[in-house]
Amino acid sequence: MNLAVNKITKRYGDQRALDGFTLQANDFSCLAFIGPSGGGKSTALRHLCGLEIPDSGEIRLNDSILPAQENELLNFRKSIGIVFQSYNLFPHFTALENVTLPLVQVHAMDAKNANSRAMELLGRFGLSNHANKRPAELSGGQSQRVAIARALAPDPSILFLDEPTSALDPEMTAEVLEAIESLVADGKKIVLVTHEMGFAQKAADQVAFIANGKVIEHSTSTDLFNRPQSQTCEKFLSRVLKY
Repeated sequence: MNLAVNKITKRYGDQRALDGFTLQANDFSCLAFIGPSGGGKSTALRHLCGLEIPDSGEIRLNDSILPAQENELLNFRKSIGIVFQSYNLFPHFTALENVTLPLVQVHAMDAKNANSRAMELLGRFGLSNHANKRPAELSGGQSQRVAIARALAPDPSILFLDEPTSALDPEMTAEVLEAIESLVADGKKIVLVTHEMGFAQKAADQVAFIANGKVIEHSTSTDLFNRPQSQTCEKFLSRVLKY
């Protein structure tokens, strides 16, 4: 998977959230965005997903430029998977219904095939026995795995994950990270924002350090964690990896 982001900017009122954000990531399997809170990681991810349109600049995924027209963006969003930190499951539907509904309503899959696909993915993530439970009956880790199953159901070309473990306790975090790691091992292309440095170091083949709305540093996971080139990145890693 190739990603080229050329000088995108984004303002919210007087705040410049992205300031000439530029990134060239070629042949990546899992690309992790790390950096301080408020540095622009999630904003950048939302632009890559087509959920927001930059004020200026260009985004290319493989050979395609992300469109700026809403009707074209809708088609693009159907081709990718997105998982947020807050699950975004429908509370009045079961886990099974949460996975099947988008397949039927958005991707026009017939109900029988949608149900089969959903049960296949719920089984993969150890959720077969929880298929008929509503989100309130699931743990945080289970809910997030349902959200991942839902995102994977239409077989997206790439999966975008925004802080998928930020609301979870350590045990539930491990459940979700193991699920994501299995996807990487299976060859699914992933871009994720994460504060889990150990996971980024282990599972991502490329890492971008983002601060002040810019990509300060981008390299392989091994190089960035072991040989950071910028003082800002080195200082950040020395703090977060201290304990």
